[in-house]
Amino acid sequence: MAILHYARSKRGQSVVEFTLAAPLFFLAFYAIIEFSHLFYVRSTLQHSLDEAARYMSTGQGQVSGDASARLAAIQSRFCGNLVATGIACPSLSVSTANGGGPGDIVTVTATGTKFFFSGFLGVLAPSGVTMTVSTIYQNEPFVTGEGNG
Repeated sequence: MAILHYARSKRGQSVVEFTLAAPLFFLAFYAIIEFSHLFYVRSTLQHSLDEAARYMSTGQGQVSGDASARLAAIQSRFCGNLVATGIACPSLSVSTANGGGPGDIVTVTATGTKFFFSGFLGVLAPSGVTMTVSTIYQNEPFVTGEGNG
């Protein structure tokens, strides 16, 4: 009789169901968090690049006699907008030397790598997810650092 009573007992059923369902639930939960953060990082990278490009197109950040100072100022502006992304500040690639002059069409590109928060999703991409963002703009008329323009 004790064996029949034990066979009819369902006390362990919930534990077994939880054991089978919990890993799938947590995998889905962490996947939603990871991919939401990846979307945030991509959007923030694009916004930061757009802000830096706008800064560059107006001719700001120029220092007389130092052509690389403008790109450094633009890089600083770009990196200052990368809040809560979890990536190191990527370097910018500019299609023209030192951001071009007034009226030039310039392409600015940045590539960053984002690593996963959780270890078990990191198995999918152990080297992280590489994101490349780019923007194209035309420089506004501005006075160059040399005073002509």
